[in-house]
Amino acid sequence: MPVKVMWIRKIRTLRRLLKKYRDSKKIDRHVYHTTYLSCKAGTFKSKQNLMDHIEKVLYKMNLEKTQNQKKALKEEGKKQQA
Repeated sequence: MPVKVMWIRKIRTLRRLLKKYRDSKKIDRHVYHTTYLSCKAGTFKSKQNLMDHIEKVLYKMNLEKTQNQKKALKEEGKKQQA
């Protein structure tokens, strides 16, 4: 099978998965865009590789969000004490 045909098949599968995630609201448009460009650059070898990357990105985003919430609660507590 020609290399170009294999590339097209792989890219179409990855883009289909990305579209599915975006439509189901698992990822927002910013994550979609950056991951789409990474797919175009050939960063991901398979769907599993792409899903693992998205999972890591979402984990980091949730971690940052909780840390920011904790900071806000601490600052609010300090304001109330003063």
